[in-house]
Amino acid sequence: MSENIYCCKKMKEKIEYICEQHQYNMLECPDLIMVYIPKINAYGIPIHDGTEDFIQINYCPWCGKQLKEKIIKKRKYGKMNLLNELINNNISEDEAYDIRDEAMDKFDDGEIDDIQKELGLDDYEWTAHGHALSLGMLAQWRKNGWPRACEYCGREIDYHNWYWTIKDDKLKCLECEI
Repeated sequence: MSENIYCCKKMKEKIEYICEQHQYNMLECPDLIMVYIPKINAYGIPIHDGTEDFIQINYCPWCGKQLKEKIIKKRKYGKMNLLNELINNNISEDEAYDIRDEAMDKFDDGEIDDIQKELGLDDYEWTAHGHALSLGMLAQWRKNGWPRACEYCGREIDYHNWYWTIKDDKLKCLECEI
């Protein structure tokens, strides 16, 4: 494990803990109190109920440092491509919103010029999200293709022609009375 995932010596000690009795299945060890999941860049407290479930934490219980902040700051938004990260299950939808929020803060602070490009969204995706389409649904649309018809009245929609909006996470034509 690389040193840069640790915020303090105590965190390193707890993450690297190995029990001789449970070394082949550490999740069975009652003394295991902290886990790090590299695939999703998450720290957590194992639940110890026979599953691999854990309670994700955002602050170190020993030094108090924010854990997610370190991870988010290392991401290159435009290069990471937010929706592809969601599609590939590299981040959760909650993490995607955290990344989006941080990009918006950086924009407000003058650190970045274009939130849309930083997040890797095209004009249609950015507009749909601005009309309240969830990032999870937007990722599904990127993966599977955008709907071709209004979800409410069934009229054909070519989303490239901009004659649409979003309602309840669904594509809706502007002619629809609903």
